[in-house]
Amino acid sequence: MPELATSLLFIDGTNFFLRHRQLYPGKIVDYRKFIPRLIETCGYRTQLKAAFFFTAPFTHNTNSQIYSEHVSLMNHIQDAVRQYLPIELINGRHQKKEVYCPLCNATFQTQREKRTDVAMATRMIQAAFRKEADTFLLVTEDSDFIPAIVASKELGIDVILFSLAHDTIDQLRSCVNAVVILDRDILYNSWRPPNNRRMSET
Repeated sequence: MPELATSLLFIDGTNFFLRHRQLYPGKIVDYRKFIPRLIETCGYRTQLKAAFFFTAPFTHNTNSQIYSEHVSLMNHIQDAVRQYLPIELINGRHQKKEVYCPLCNATFQTQREKRTDVAMATRMIQAAFRKEADTFLLVTEDSDFIPAIVASKELGIDVILFSLAHDTIDQLRSCVNAVVILDRDILYNSWRPPNNRRMSET
């Protein structure tokens, strides 16, 4: 019997958190259910070796609802780690940035995520170079990862993209082996029940 192929999961955590929040307000992802669901729907018979969740904690200056939801998400990921789910949390940081609006002649302060994309792309290339797995499962909608995807494929890795949007950037779609759209049917069994919304609960 042939040996089962192996895979690594890379989650662009902040990107997915904000996009999912926009598309499915009020729904909360339980990663203990979500990660096995990704394996089921990827189209490959594969054994997950490890998962990596890249994000950056928001500061108190962020929208209070986003801040509290992201704190709950971080607690949930840490709980999953304690329950031996093979997921590693990698934190970047948010940096203040001033944005000028020429229409209203005003300057606004926002936050920009730093180090997370670079950390994720670097980890992908390291894993590809070291032949840590046969397949990379990638959850993102960010085309900045195209160079890391191309480099990984050149090193013999298959890359499967998971996206929340049907209109995923063509360049991103064209450089992976397969695309899985995370629609409501796929996500439904990964959401926490309405009466159990505290993500930090086990």
